[in-house]
This record gives sequence, structure tokens and C-alpha cells, in this order.
Amino acid sequence: PGVPYAASFSARISGDSGRLRLQGILASAAEGRLRLEIAGGGRSFLLVSRGEETTAVLSPQGLFLHDRSGASLLEAITGVPLTAAEISSLLEGGEPALPDGCEARRWRMRTLGPAGALPGKIRVTCPRGRLDLSLRNPQPLDAASEARAFEPLAPPPRFREAGVEEVAAAIREALSGSS
Repeated sequence: PGVPYAASFSARISGDSGRLRLQGILASAAEGRLRLEIAGGGRSFLLVSRGEETTAVLSPQGLFLHDRSGASLLEAITGVPLTAAEISSLLEGGEPALPDGCEARRWRMRTLGPAGALPGKIRVTCPRGRLDLSLRNPQPLDAASEARAFEPLAPPPRFREAGVEEVAAAIREALSGSS
């Protein structure tokens, strides 16, 4: 829609490497910026992605990720080859160059005030799996909230830095089968 926003979300991701069910808060803005906050039931996960750069904090595991390679954390977890920047572009109404064989569908458009509309539902189907994403109650972010939401995360004290594969394994273990 061209305006940064935050919304409640639920997602189901199933691929040849695993399945996830997630619920939390999502923020999205132009230029591939995406923030996910997932908490509850002993699980806590925070991810901020800005284009090719991703930072993430997994609280129960004491792990911190800072990746500049543009690697798909979602692919490492489930096998679904989507990057955070591609998901953000879909949420913003753009037409990202999806991986070969992947197709996206968006529907149930939600009004975001005078800024336009955004999809309430997104489904991306790929040869190796599928992402179903639902948004609820989208709200525009003011300038100060936008600046805070998409700042790369700093490593918390006593957290250990880990790579994409280790973080993916920890997320898969912590979130698999959750609702």
C-alpha cells in the first residue's frame, strides 16, 4: 500500500523440510522491510529483515542471528524458498520475482485508511511447499514507530551468535506443531 503498517497474523507453512504454524505481530514496509514477533507458550522469536539483511533473536535458546547473505530462513526451516523481502513485497502489493515454479495469490483486501488496501490473505505455492498467511486488524505506523520497527536487532547480553542453519533448526524445534 505504500505506507508502513502492523497487523496480527497467522501463518501455516508446509514444505518438504518441515511444517510450522505461527501467530503473532507482523510489520511491513516498502524496500523489503519485514518484522515478525512471535511469543507465547515458552516460545519467543523476533525477526527484522531489511532487504538482504536479517537479524533475529530466539530468547529461550539464547541465540542471535545477523545474516547479510539474503539467505531464506524460511527455506532453511521448511523448504519453502521465500525470502523475507519477497514476502514483504507480496504484502505491499508488489510483484516480486518469485523463485521458479512458485505462484502467489492474494485476496480479501483490507483497507488501510487513505493509504489504500492490502491483502488479508496470501497463498504462495511452490514445488517444495506452501505458505498461507492471514492478516487481521492492520494499522498504519507513524514515523517514529516505523523507525523503531525496522532497526536491525542488537545481540542481547549473553546470547550466542549463530548461523542460518542453526537458527533454523532451533526455530523448527521450538515451533513445530505449535498453533
